[in-house]
Amino acid sequence: MTVVHAQAAQTNVVKSAKQVKGGKWVSSKNGRRYRYQNRKHAKNAWIKSGSYVYRMDSQGYAQTGWFTYKGVKYYADQNGRLYVKKWLNKNGNRYYFQSNGVYAKSKWEKIGGKYYYFLKDGQMARNRMITTSKKTYYVNASGVRVKSTWLKKSGKKYYFMANGVRAEKKWVKSGGKYYYLMSNGQMAVDRWVGSYYVGENGARLTDRVVDGYYLNSSGKKTVKVFKGDYIFLGDSRMVGMKRTYSPSNTLYIAKEGMGYSWLKSTGGPTLKNYLKANPNVKVVLALGVNDLGNIQSYISYYRSLIKAFPKTKFYVLSVNPVDQKKEARYGYSIKNSSITSFNKKLYVAFRSSFINSYNYMKKNGFETRDGLHYTAEVYKDLYDYIIRKIK
Repeated sequence: MTVVHAQAAQTNVVKSAKQVKGGKWVSSKNGRRYRYQNRKHAKNAWIKSGSYVYRMDSQGYAQTGWFTYKGVKYYADQNGRLYVKKWLNKNGNRYYFQSNGVYAKSKWEKIGGKYYYFLKDGQMARNRMITTSKKTYYVNASGVRVKSTWLKKSGKKYYFMANGVRAEKKWVKSGGKYYYLMSNGQMAVDRWVGSYYVGENGARLTDRVVDGYYLNSSGKKTVKVFKGDYIFLGDSRMVGMKRTYSPSNTLYIAKEGMGYSWLKSTGGPTLKNYLKANPNVKVVLALGVNDLGNIQSYISYYRSLIKAFPKTKFYVLSVNPVDQKKEARYGYSIKNSSITSFNKKLYVAFRSSFINSYNYMKKNGFETRDGLHYTAEVYKDLYDYIIRKIK
């Protein structure tokens, strides 16, 4: 890899060359000389004849090939014409002479719309990494700086972005897939990168299980794969059941005070991640007490879940009764008549998978802490009843 340092400014001999007129060029076996009208020759001078620049030596001959002036090397053809904005191929190497006649070195040069890098000896760089201003680039066999492309070097892969800079510590999208380039520019393989995992070809993995975690459609690590039997999705009543009875084969996805909005934004997507990782479980859907008016939205969403996961067995739990007298003292105002209406519509929509725990609890009686949430004994009994129905 080549690291670049600043280059000192050079005298512009092209601009300072004196335009000559009226004289003529005289050739001999020793070379070419420019003779003025007074028959004297131009000596030790930079002159411009027509559109070409020449360096005349102390004998008045136009210098050719490589020559040095004030410590700076120049090149002129066999006629003494200075190379300006021109390539030189010499001994298998390539040089480029800039507008001031000095060959480019230790710098980038844009030529014909492409970028080239010239080493400190002026040779055009080929097949190597070039680091300038803390950014790394690559020039190919033709010396051209590459862009928007992959490079494989010594068994490692690198990516160079649209501006030619080597990608480092970032994700890049190539061919519709995402890859991660580490701090040294090498493509990461077979490893975790934050919450994502890249495979043996470097591409970010999606929709699969890695190290026990499910990676979603964007490849992000979501949930630990659940290897149990039952998943309960619900609100504060399921939170209460979880606190009371939470065997290892049961997973609760629940949050207090939640309803359809939470189901759609959080609860449902979380459930989907678990089911994508392992669809062979039984799911109990137990929401609605906090927003009984959203029955049609619940039915629609539940149906979409059932359709999306045909290998999963879904059960729809009735919204269970409240103690209206007791709940009033705690600021709740849910009516059993509204719950019954909600449950009837659930039953019509999901007859074969509907669990009518409402009737079971009304028949056997129940105790609550606040009219809405049950005692530990009731939660345990309700859990056992549900499992008996779905086992």
